Amino acid sequence: MESIDGGNLDQVRDILFGAQLRDFEQGLSRLDERLTKELNGLKQDAKNRTDSLELYVKNEIQSLIDRSGAEQQESKQAAAELAKQIKELGKELKADVAALDKKLSKLDDKLTKSERTTRQHILDEAKSLRDSLVSKYEEQSNALQREAQQLREAKVDRAALSDLLKEMSLRITGELDLSDLDKKPK
Repeated sequence: MESIDGGNLDQVRDILFGAQLRDFEQGLSRLDERLTKELNGLKQDAKNRTDSLELYVKNEIQSLIDRSGAEQQESKQAAAELAKQIKELGKELKADVAALDKKLSKLDDKLTKSERTTRQHILDEAKSLRDSLVSKYEEQSNALQREAQQLREAKVDRAALSDLLKEMSLRITGELDLSDLDKKPK
């Protein structure tokens, strides 16, 4: 029998498996593109949400600071006005002024405490949202990795393909005795 040179063997491989390999490579390429696009989309979504949350938290904190400052300024102005009126009424009312100053101090402490509590609440909510976004991102990433792994497992085993091509080559060249195959354990 006439021997087959390397070029003809490549043509036989291409005829037998070329379409499948091209389809498989195209499928992997599309999956890779899809995975990349989805991961980029998730990253951008997480960044947008984080940026939006950060802007919201900054605005809320600034609003609380502004409100607290205005309330403190109003409290100070009111205290000064009351102090002036009390001084005009006479020295006998000094005890009432001290009590009023204590109440204003407590009110200021309450406002400060309320502001701290609100800030902490906003920060806790931001952390919870960030953790939720990270969890969703990891879930999506794991799902995409599992899908890629399933595709890798579904591809043709190279060793089996190599054995098949060797056997075909031996059959074509006549070097393989077909009776040996019947004796071969399966």
